[in-house]
Amino acid sequence: MMSNMYEKVTTWNPLAGHCKHDCIYCSTKTLKKRFPACAKKYSGEYRLVESEFKSLGHGKTIFVCAQNDMFEDSVPSELIHPILRHCLKYPENIYMFQTKYLIRLLAGSWLYQSHHFRHFAKSSWFGTTIETNQNTGLSKAPPMFERAQAMAMITEFRTYLTIEPICDFDLLEFLDLIDLAKPDKIFIGAVTKGHKLPEPSAEKLMQLITILQLKYDVELKSNLKRLLPKGMK
Repeated sequence: MMSNMYEKVTTWNPLAGHCKHDCIYCSTKTLKKRFPACAKKYSGEYRLVESEFKSLGHGKTIFVCAQNDMFEDSVPSELIHPILRHCLKYPENIYMFQTKYLIRLLAGSWLYQSHHFRHFAKSSWFGTTIETNQNTGLSKAPPMFERAQAMAMITEFRTYLTIEPICDFDLLEFLDLIDLAKPDKIFIGAVTKGHKLPEPSAEKLMQLITILQLKYDVELKSNLKRLLPKGMK
C-alpha cells in the first residue's frame, strides 16, 4: 500500500489497535469512518495481525506502522519485537520508523545492541512529527520540545522531521525547536482532511521554508501547494 504521508513510499501495518495519542487530524480516524475493516482493525487493544507477516521484498522504502504509533508508551514490547525481527529479514529495504514517543526508544535502549542482535538495520530512518511550536492541544502525545530533544540524541541513524500538518507558528521559536531536533531531512505538508486547524500565512510559511532550505534537506509535500503563494510549486 502506498503512503499518503510520503510520496513513493509503501506502508506496512502489522500492528492493530487504537492509538492513544488521539491526534485530532489523524488519518486513521478518517479511514475508520469510511471503511468498516479499518474501524475493526484500529480499535480495541494493541495486537499483531499475523497475515501481515509476509515477504516485504527488497529495494523498497517502507513506512512501518503508518496508521498508528508502534512506540507509543502503552504498546507492549512483546508486540514490537516481532515487527522489528521481520524487518531484519529483508535488510535491502529502507525502513521509516516514525513516533511521537522517541524518548521510549532512548530509554529502552532500542537503538543499540541488546539480546545479541541489533533491533534496526543501519538503513533505518527515525522520524517524529512537530506541527508547530505553539501549544495547540493537537493530541495527547508528548510535548513537541520533548520530541525534538529526543531526536537530537539519536546519533547512529538518520533522522527526519515531519512538519505535517503545519500549523501557525512563531517563526524564531519554531526555528529554534527545529534546530534542537537536528534532523537530516525535513518534510513539510498541510492538513488534507478538512480539519479546521490554525495555519500560517503564505508569507510566514515562505520565510520558514527559505530559512530551512539554507541548512536542511527540505521536501515540500504536494498538499502544501494551497498554502504557498500563487504560482509557486
